[in-house]
Amino acid sequence: MWIKGSSLYYVVENGSQKNLISVEVVKWLGLPNTSHPQPYTIEWLHQGGNLHMSQQCRLPYSIKLFMDEVLCDVSPLDICDVLLGQPYFWKKNVVYESRPCVIIVTLGNNLYRIS
Repeated sequence: MWIKGSSLYYVVENGSQKNLISVEVVKWLGLPNTSHPQPYTIEWLHQGGNLHMSQQCRLPYSIKLFMDEVLCDVSPLDICDVLLGQPYFWKKNVVYESRPCVIIVTLGNNLYRIS
């Protein structure tokens, strides 16, 4: 995944209920945040207790020739820079093929196969 000329490590996880971006990446790239319209807490992401999710960020990105934007909740992430979950899958009509580990994204009338 490329954002503003920088390569980021991303995870596509169809089991996740959220799209998340690392708070450190948001600061590093200078991406603008907005207040979350429905703040919430999340437990599974942080071993020490609940995290309060109160910020969002629009993330313009590209993967190979595929270019798009996704709305992510801003959170501390230890395993990746960006997590694309079920909200992304539903909005973009994504098909996930576990073998050979490929996602197929529909954007307009075009299909993009990303491996």
